[in-house]
Amino acid sequence: MGHPTCPKCKALLTFEPAYGLISARVKCILCGWERARPVAVVIPPPERVEVKQVAIRTDKRGTCQLCLREDVYLRGPKCSRCYNRIKRGVDVHAA
Repeated sequence: MGHPTCPKCKALLTFEPAYGLISARVKCILCGWERARPVAVVIPPPERVEVKQVAIRTDKRGTCQLCLREDVYLRGPKCSRCYNRIKRGVDVHAA
């Protein structure tokens, strides 16, 4: 059993799927013969995909409250160096 062929001219048939209330159709690519097929299940049209908006992170520059370095990027009240040292458990004021 191969590809479906036209009963009129024996050329290949194309299939147009059903969307909403429109029935599915088969159509000959050569002579234009077509027939509507009954739809067993109504397939809804593809829905739009919504794009999620992501908040843009704005880093603040300023003076760190722990090491008093000026004009650095801050993660909360502390700079990234102090933040990483506290995270690793290193004494901030020893160095």
